Amino acid sequence: MFTIALSLHKLPEGIMISVPVYYGYKSKWKAIVACLICTLVPQLIGALLGWASTKLVYDSFITGVMFLVATTILSETTFQEVIPMAQNYDPKDKYTTNWILIGIVLFLFLKNSVE
Repeated sequence: MFTIALSLHKLPEGIMISVPVYYGYKSKWKAIVACLICTLVPQLIGALLGWASTKLVYDSFITGVMFLVATTILSETTFQEVIPMAQNYDPKDKYTTNWILIGIVLFLFLKNSVE
């Protein structure tokens, strides 16, 4: 379930990073490099930190704290930055609310279909 959600969220993340870079610099290569740096480097750092924190002694408390921190950061970013920005670009709310609800329903469907 988590792998599917992680894979699905990488698509809009890559688009959100590469499109402004492409239009700003008019260079596909700069957009690709920016997208790769912004998506691969944080995951590599997170994987190394996760591996290092559980390598010596695996503790479910440490794992829970890591998930708590990651979830808090992602939720804060979504609710404080991404959704208000989407509402600014869609002042008549033709798309924002509908796509948020579609995303929630899709996530719930995937969660229930895997379990």
